[in-house]
Amino acid sequence: MSKNLPFIIAEAGVNHGGDLECALMLIELAAQVKIDCIKFQYYKSRDLASEQAPAYWNLEEESTRSQVELFSKYDALNFDDY
Repeated sequence: MSKNLPFIIAEAGVNHGGDLECALMLIELAAQVKIDCIKFQYYKSRDLASEQAPAYWNLEEESTRSQVELFSKYDALNFDDY
């Protein structure tokens, strides 16, 4: 990499939706457009939020009633997957 070129990081976050194949596709797509690296988020919902933590979002748009329930939709990948 040249000193004059920026280092580009793609933010994938949890856009894989907990699906390893989708995460791998995001990596491939980033590579195709010459992204230097891709950043995912790794967490387990029970470590991130309390069972008692209520929804803070519009329940008409997202029907999950607790933070743990919402975050668990995206924490299906485990450390070895990353």
